[in-house]
Amino acid sequence: MSKSEQNERSLTTPEEIAELSALYDTYGNLLKDGQRDIFEAYVLDNLSLSEIAEEQKMTRQGVYDTINRTRKKLREYDEKLGLMERSKGMESIIDGIAKVLALSGGDMLSAESRKEISKSIDDLKELI
Repeated sequence: MSKSEQNERSLTTPEEIAELSALYDTYGNLLKDGQRDIFEAYVLDNLSLSEIAEEQKMTRQGVYDTINRTRKKLREYDEKLGLMERSKGMESIIDGIAKVLALSGGDMLSAESRKEISKSIDDLKELI
């Protein structure tokens, strides 16, 4: 990887990439097609600005600007809609229910009921 490509990749830290990926999973469908394509190529496919610019037939600066606008837009969506925080809250509640069920050993529940509750918890986690 050339020095300029290394500098391009330094636009985001691994933590920010994880955050942006989670935001994209939640709000990506709200973005325009072009924004989605460029964002996916950069954050999810790990392509450099030069590679994306060549693929999209645009300048590196144009790609850079699109990525930054998309970052900002994803964060605005989350600030306004708050789905990420709600999801974390629901996950915490589900984990608490699962913990109580595990600690109680389901003493008052039949084996079939415990299985059903465990399956429901797993189903809820998949939805989040």
